[in-house]
Amino acid sequence: MRHKGTELQRDKGTEYLLVILHHLIVDMVSWRILIEDIETAYNQALSGQAIKLPEKTDSFKHWAEKIRSYADSRKLHEETAYWLAAQSDSCPKLPQDFESLGNLVKDSRIITRRLSRQETQELLGSTADTMTINDILLTALARTLKQWHGSNKTRIMMEGHGRESLFDDVNIGRTVGWFTSIYPMTLTLANTSDIGEQIRYIRELLKKIPSNGIGYAI
Repeated sequence: MRHKGTELQRDKGTEYLLVILHHLIVDMVSWRILIEDIETAYNQALSGQAIKLPEKTDSFKHWAEKIRSYADSRKLHEETAYWLAAQSDSCPKLPQDFESLGNLVKDSRIITRRLSRQETQELLGSTADTMTINDILLTALARTLKQWHGSNKTRIMMEGHGRESLFDDVNIGRTVGWFTSIYPMTLTLANTSDIGEQIRYIRELLKKIPSNGIGYAI
């Protein structure tokens, strides 16, 4: 990361530091680590203290080497049947409103709906001890998809942070890099009108995903 202080325009107003990094070298967890370190260093310097950041964790290179060895492990090979079934599970294709239009990224549109602070608090407060926000949001997605195309099953791609505890001798808790994992999941809505049962069914589907899906792309 390069910073040229002389190139920053300074005036009497608020000053900003712009940090730009390619997504190939940082994920969302990395951004949190970097921002926390910048804030810590800034506050220490502001108060005249020596800059002292938390200890480094294992390098991305070391993690990559461990993953390469893990690719040949028996544990990963035991996931093969699960991932083959996940890919071959029969699911209907999502309908298109107009068959003649393109189906490319440039043809897509993004609709954003933001929850208020109160709505967010109510949503988080509604989760039981055994449920996660993922369980609830995926259930809401499954219900919406069924209303759209009439099927209880839809294949989706899931994204995880990828920083799984695969090795006892590796710590990547504060490692900067792109660890994100992407894997398929057959999102299935339980055949019941009880939303609680639907959430519990989704929760069990998520529990069955081996190692939170990291093995799929290895």
